[in-house]
Amino acid sequence: MKTILFVCTGNTCRSPMAQCYFDHLTRGKNIRTFSAGTASLNGFPASSLASRIMARYQLDLSSHKTRKVEKELLDQSDMIIVMTEFHRDYLLREWPETGNKIFLLREFDKNPLQGRMDIDDPMGGSEDFYQQVFDLMKEPLERLSEMV
Repeated sequence: MKTILFVCTGNTCRSPMAQCYFDHLTRGKNIRTFSAGTASLNGFPASSLASRIMARYQLDLSSHKTRKVEKELLDQSDMIIVMTEFHRDYLLREWPETGNKIFLLREFDKNPLQGRMDIDDPMGGSEDFYQQVFDLMKEPLERLSEMV
């Protein structure tokens, strides 16, 4: 079984949406997923706007509970998908042995951009901004789902 961990900052917006959509795309495959945050507190729900965006795709985030990135999660993950260079740098600084498993989500874009590869944090933004953020994540998640 392949294990994939999605990482963002608070584990309330980007990584839960990524995990939820990826789980939908890989249903029936032998894949286990988790999501976590670099600065998360444990046990909180996904943001209401993230839940609303997922509901547009008939996907449900109601059971999501935030969790902080921990060594145990990293150790059991075959791939660690991060939303920003900051997340990658944080993980490399704290757990350098994970370096060969960390990828920026946008690396899986059909035509990866040169330069800035971050997916911005929608926290505090409008519902339209959440949708824009999710739209940026869809293609690389779809491509990743085909590769695993």
